[in-house]
Amino acid sequence: MLDERQVPDGELRFLAERLVEALRDVLRIAESRGAGCGAAEDPG
Repeated sequence: MLDERQVPDGELRFLAERLVEALRDVLRIAESRGAGCGAAEDPG
């Protein structure tokens, strides 16, 4: 998709939204696993 010179804005927006969803899931899982291990959160 990104190799194409003309990609519709809607397709790029869709791709960006899916990437944001995936990163949120990764963060949620990482925080959940860290909380289960008793890891301290960074206060800053």
